[in-house]
Amino acid sequence: MRKGLSPIIAIVLILAITVIAGVTLYFWVIGTTAQQPTPSTPRTITARMINCAEAGNSTMLISNISPPGRSVNSSHFKVTTGTLYCPQNVTMVSKGQIVCEIANFTEGAGTASIYGDNIASADITC
Repeated sequence: MRKGLSPIIAIVLILAITVIAGVTLYFWVIGTTAQQPTPSTPRTITARMINCAEAGNSTMLISNISPPGRSVNSSHFKVTTGTLYCPQNVTMVSKGQIVCEIANFTEGAGTASIYGDNIASADITC
């Protein structure tokens, strides 16, 4: 009696090992060459004062908020001077504009910057 595997079983095992190795190599190559997501560039906004108050709240217009139709509120923006108040959950009009008030930022207060997550800062002067 001979010891060992029959030739048919040996061929099936070699084919199975080859297929498994090929599939593993394929997924390894695809995983290492997959395109990495590029970081998004910050949106550029513009801000200008509509009304610089002598006392109290001043009003400003924030423009170029993209994409239009996005719901935003004051939590999306921050200012370096004063406190920003924007209407809650306002849907942007097609021009991408919103009117906000800045408390304690009055005439002669100098320059402040408005910024936010993934938003390039814009300077405002009162």
